[in-house]
Amino acid sequence: MEKNNAKANSFFDRNTEKIVAISAIIVSICALGVSILQTKIMQTQQEKAAWPHIRWYTQTGWEMDSTGTFKITVTNKGIGPALIKKVEIVLDSYRYSSDSIENVLRKMYNGPIGGVSQINFNQTVMLPNDAVDFFEFTDKRQAFEFAKIYNNVYETSEKFDIIIHYEDVYGNAFVSSRSSKF
Repeated sequence: MEKNNAKANSFFDRNTEKIVAISAIIVSICALGVSILQTKIMQTQQEKAAWPHIRWYTQTGWEMDSTGTFKITVTNKGIGPALIKKVEIVLDSYRYSSDSIENVLRKMYNGPIGGVSQINFNQTVMLPNDAVDFFEFTDKRQAFEFAKIYNNVYETSEKFDIIIHYEDVYGNAFVSSRSSKF
């Protein structure tokens, strides 16, 4: 009887070691799976925490003496920096590069353009809450005339748009334009 009892104990001892070893392997695999899932969640959170949001808007105004202001401002209202890759201007379905803004203005204004200040910010970085005046009339009388034309013809139409291609710090590409919905 002692012999059978000893065999039973040694069998139980050997199986207990196997059960413990198998349990440890299963727990380790589960812990690895949880770690991988947690890492993916953290990466997603990190990407969302660096999301840029580029928009453009016009600023117009006029005084009683027929002078005024007209400028287009680009701003990053997101929570992460944006790398501006390319800026295009659309006028009557034609696309122009951002450095040809004076040609576009001439077509809109139907006359000579003078006193324009422009910044070419292709391949630049905009930090969160940055605002850059993409272009501005420095001639106050011409700004007044152009603001009237813009407000009457282009402000709410699809005839004029600025398309801004940009990336976040992770290389995710975005496009901002008048028709962009966020």
